[in-house]
Amino acid sequence: MGNKLTYLQAYNASSRFLDMYYWHMLPADNVAGLLGEMAFLKDGNTADPAIWDNWVLAIEKISHERNVLSSEQAFEVLIKFLEEYNKEISFADDVRILLQYLIKMQNDLEYTAWRYWRKYIKQVLNEQDSREYLMFMGKNRIDIMKDHLTYLHSYNAMCRFLVLFSKHSSAKNLESLLKRMAFLKNKKTLDSSIWSNWIESVEEIEQEKNRFTSLQAFAAMIIFLKKYYQEVLFDDDVSKLLEYLIKMQNDLQYIGWKDWQACIEYVISEEDSRIYEINV
Repeated sequence: MGNKLTYLQAYNASSRFLDMYYWHMLPADNVAGLLGEMAFLKDGNTADPAIWDNWVLAIEKISHERNVLSSEQAFEVLIKFLEEYNKEISFADDVRILLQYLIKMQNDLEYTAWRYWRKYIKQVLNEQDSREYLMFMGKNRIDIMKDHLTYLHSYNAMCRFLVLFSKHSSAKNLESLLKRMAFLKNKKTLDSSIWSNWIESVEEIEQEKNRFTSLQAFAAMIIFLKKYYQEVLFDDDVSKLLEYLIKMQNDLQYIGWKDWQACIEYVISEEDSRIYEINV
């Protein structure tokens, strides 16, 4: 791992690595909060201005070479940075577990997670701008969510978002739901009641027939899943998913929003964004 990185490239690789860790280790609320603070605004500053200063302070404890780090040094900086962050938030359990994970990696260069670190180092070196930008901030934070969606667009975005979530959890009832949500070749859902339940959920929040925003689609997804939650007798897997979605709904800076927006953008851009066969 002999690549030379700028301070910014090391920061961006670290942000991607933490994002990967977060999705593999749900729930990790403090890690999600940190990722939101680390994201960049359009003006090029981090969402929390102190975060970048803390990153530079962590670098100064590892290297005295100006704006140059090896990938090994960048990893050491990440640990120092997280140690200081954990002090600030009074030693949260999820950040403590993350630090233990990183120290295990540091002590074992054959540890499987190194492949992700190398992957993100390579990415940031090859990209002109590798920063992760925060999509929802300030008085205009909802503006980006004004895509006009049909019922079908919204349903397909929900399916893709649930597939993403299920890949990072072992939720058997969620897998069962996704199979029932899949489309047949005749473009009807495998379980016809699923589509009916979706329309009922949409109608509880829609303002204009078959045309609403992605924020409204997100609200409809929660209503839809609450109905399913009752159907599966208040299953723990679905309960955890609903808790996650409600946290997102209450905090538009929550890390999961970038995945929701990616799902929205995908279904809008595709002529047919239905999922006909789901493998989760």
